[in-house]
Amino acid sequence: MSFVLRLEKGHYLHQFGQFACIWALCQPFLCCAGIMNFVLCLEKGHYLYQFGQFAWTHMILLVVFIPTSFFVSNIFDGLIWFLLPCALVIINDISAYLTGALPKHMHCAGNACMTSYRCTVLAMPV
Repeated sequence: MSFVLRLEKGHYLHQFGQFACIWALCQPFLCCAGIMNFVLCLEKGHYLYQFGQFAWTHMILLVVFIPTSFFVSNIFDGLIWFLLPCALVIINDISAYLTGALPKHMHCAGNACMTSYRCTVLAMPV
């Protein structure tokens, strides 16, 4: 399930979207510039060391950032399954507090959990 966010001009997320588009266009050129810089900085006699450092740098970046990007996408894809239970617990706690604050003759019959549940069900449409 994905949500489409419609943004008006002037909204700060709209400006971020424009920055993301510009960044997506600039990124390949920056990558090429970095590779050209690496090649131009190679020194004779130090090739093995320089390529070793280049390889280690890229392997560390891959090991750190690729799993992180998958974690973030999984979190955003399943965010509703985190927010929904949290919201239900918060609503349940608020309704339990409110039913506990009411006079005793207004309580529903039964234990506190069922009273809280009934008031939560009644408060949900609001």
